[in-house]
Amino acid sequence: MDFPDQGLEEGWQVLPPIAKSSGRRRRYRHGSLADLSARSSLPPGPASLDEMFDYPIDITQVLFSNSDYSARCRALLQHGMVEHSDYSGIGAEREAKRLLLQVFREIYGWHVPHVFRKSCDSDPHCQDILQMASHTCDEGSSCVFSDILHQLVPDAQAWCRAAVQDNSTAGSPQNHQRINSEIRSFLLGNSWVVDQDICGLHRPKEHRAHCLVHKKNCIVNKPRDTLPNPGALVIAHAGNCCQAWSQEGKRARASHESQVPLAAWVASRKHLCQAGEEDMFFEECTPLFDVEECLREPLRDTHRIIKVVTGPRLMGWPTSRERLLSAGLSLRSLVWVGPQTDEGVQDEFERLFARSPRVNGSIFLQEDEADVQRWLRLQLQKRSHYPETMPQGEGLFQMLLAPGHLQRLEAYEAFRAEHAGLDGTFFCDLDHWPHSPGPDYGPMMPCLLTHGSILEMSRARFVTPSERFLSLGFHAVRRATERFCWDLGPYVLGQADRHTKSQSGNSQSLPVILAWNLYVFCNTVKRETTSPGPRISNLSDDSVGSDDEVPMSLEA
Repeated sequence: MDFPDQGLEEGWQVLPPIAKSSGRRRRYRHGSLADLSARSSLPPGPASLDEMFDYPIDITQVLFSNSDYSARCRALLQHGMVEHSDYSGIGAEREAKRLLLQVFREIYGWHVPHVFRKSCDSDPHCQDILQMASHTCDEGSSCVFSDILHQLVPDAQAWCRAAVQDNSTAGSPQNHQRINSEIRSFLLGNSWVVDQDICGLHRPKEHRAHCLVHKKNCIVNKPRDTLPNPGALVIAHAGNCCQAWSQEGKRARASHESQVPLAAWVASRKHLCQAGEEDMFFEECTPLFDVEECLREPLRDTHRIIKVVTGPRLMGWPTSRERLLSAGLSLRSLVWVGPQTDEGVQDEFERLFARSPRVNGSIFLQEDEADVQRWLRLQLQKRSHYPETMPQGEGLFQMLLAPGHLQRLEAYEAFRAEHAGLDGTFFCDLDHWPHSPGPDYGPMMPCLLTHGSILEMSRARFVTPSERFLSLGFHAVRRATERFCWDLGPYVLGQADRHTKSQSGNSQSLPVILAWNLYVFCNTVKRETTSPGPRISNLSDDSVGSDDEVPMSLEA
């Protein structure tokens, strides 16, 4: 499917196959009467906040009700999992996994050994959260690095810096693209850039980089044989930068500066997979991300890549966040047994998880009124207003909003009657004009950006930081979501408002990535080698069914 950026990311709902009457997919504005009517034949989505935030249980039940899925997942994770991430943000991927493992323990009585080894982000405020996660969740054992390029050996870093310097004076986009391509080819073609001797017969000469947790140089890629159980599934995660495919980055694609760290990340996946140090990766980006060019082509000899385009609204959640989710399976250690085409994966994922919406975005307005008032007073103080009595409605808007916000508020008023929900709910982001690229308006919570002033007009109610994270599936309001309480919530929400906006705008939808991760686990089996072979094997997709490589028995 090739739709405009806004059609994929914001207000237009692409109906899942189960809701179609013909082969052509219909598109309706998310939350419109036409959208609700077209999806009425789907299984019902959550009808309350409690139902919505039991999603870790519901998603697992959907898949584990199938005995084949359950058996594959249990076999795949029987020795545990070891994870690490780049472009880590505030660690959405590990929070999703924490929820999944909690369900395994509490509902299925199944303990999966789990180790988190490292995270990486260039934003100092995200680094603070990641360091707190290391101390809170890992007893300080996991590392936090500040730059993906620092994870390359020094000679490779120096080569890349010199090339990037040339890129800064390259001039035309064509020259930027050429230099980025040269950097990628260099990193992909030289396994020593990850570890000096990672593909040799002896133990790797382990590259070290400065760790923010331990205040010293720590090993970046700790060898698999140092794990408590080397048979554990080793997984990499990334929610990589989307600017190269967005309007903010002028859709520069291969010529954008973000393609250099992406090349380093992809090269690491290739070389670690070839060395048998890594089994799987999960990646998240905008739907316009070029999977073929950025993942499938450079990893064609090492990974099977599968993908899906989805978001929380597929699951009946009243919010938008369409993303392209991909997974890479090592061809030397894993076999994909799910649908064999992108269309098949997309259709099966939608058949499993598509739900009709039963609530609108107002369900996320859960903060206590006293906390809302305190938050509003802080916002007013930033604009040098100190009222004795909190103003309401228009009076609040005049004090709190900038002139541009007030103009856009007036513009949205013209669309309110036509696009509000049946109960009057109407959300808009006052940082954006109606119909401009960006968040949509209507009864559903808009897609979160790294800035924004989201208002629900019928209640004159601004969305608070905790409610932004609530719409992403973080259990951010303790009284409403006690069972799966978000341990890092107080630290994240204790930051300045501008930081939480940036972090929520860059984060991921937890129910979506949890469903995707578990779906991949349920359709993957370990490869069993029945004859000895070399340590490094460059397998293609065509070799998956070869005579000497067979899926491991699920009865093990």
